[in-house]
Parts: sequence; structure tokens; C-alpha cells
Amino acid sequence: MPPPHNCNKCDVLLLDLLDHSLPADYPEKEFVRDKARRRIAPLLVHSLKKLIADYSANEMQKIWNNSIFEAKITGTINWRTVSNCLTTNLCEFADKWNNEIKFLLDEALHQGIIKMKGITYGRASILANDWISYCIYLVWTHMHTYHYNHNFPGDKPVPDAFQFHLKLGGIYLKDIPAPPTILEDDLYW
Repeated sequence: MPPPHNCNKCDVLLLDLLDHSLPADYPEKEFVRDKARRRIAPLLVHSLKKLIADYSANEMQKIWNNSIFEAKITGTINWRTVSNCLTTNLCEFADKWNNEIKFLLDEALHQGIIKMKGITYGRASILANDWISYCIYLVWTHMHTYHYNHNFPGDKPVPDAFQFHLKLGGIYLKDIPAPPTILEDDLYW
């Protein structure tokens, strides 16, 4: 089995994944231009596959679990908080990731991915960074699963090392005591 970063089938699947329209609950979706997003998707797939090639599935699982843990600490766990935690973790621990994300951000803004009408350049940078984080989340969670599925088609279940779930159950949620309740009378008297 060739590694996923050298697989032509993975290129097609990931390009289709990033080329697909944004989810309905994507924040501020109206500012993202679809044509520009489709133009930059091949570059993004190539860059992310190149960066992910340095990690084994087990290392990716450890980074993923750390990102999930950090997202749980923030209080809300959804794809946006997890994608931002994942991107932050990757950029903090590897200069290569940090430099590549900066390059992709500059390229996305240069390609006009964000509609600039009515927003500042700083806000556009944040929106473009959120989109890149979302793409990292998609590639990180799908690349190894797709690769395993098209190399071992059939009824065999995908091993846990190749799956990256959001793990909605809490690690410490049941250990955290409920906040103290303050009676309304105590507030005003």
C-alpha cells in the first residue's frame, strides 16, 4: 500500500472534498467566494498532503486527541473549535506548518477568496484563516480513512488508528462540579 501522500486516488478524493460546497452552518459563508475557493483547492490539497506526510497515523491520532482535549477545555466542541485547535497545535510545534499556513493564507487572499466589500483586511485574514483551518480539519480527518478504504475495499471495518472522531463524550465533563447556584434573593439583598 503506497502512503496516502503519494496516492493519486487520494488526490482526487481530497480535491473533491475541498471542492464540495461549504456546510450550511459554516460561519459567515456569504463572504467566501466559491470560484476562488475552487481555484486554490488543488494547491491546498498538495500542501496539506505534503505536510501530513511527515506523520504516521498514530502520531496524527495523538495530535488529534490533544486538539479534542483543548477544544473541550474551551467549553464548546464542534468542527470550528476543533479545526482551530488543530491548526494552532500544528503551527506551534512545527515551523514548516507555520510557514506553509502563512503562504496558503497569503495565496488565498491574493486569489480573492474573501469578498472584501464592507470588511477590513484584518477581518478578511481571519475569515481566510478559518477556511484554511476548516480545510486542514477535513484533510486530517478524511485522508487516511479514504486511503484505507480504496486500498482495502470491502466489508472490513476501518481500524481505529485511521479514524478521527470528534469524541463528543467528555473526558472531564462528568468530573467538573456544576457551578454553584445562587438564589435570586442572595443577589439583591
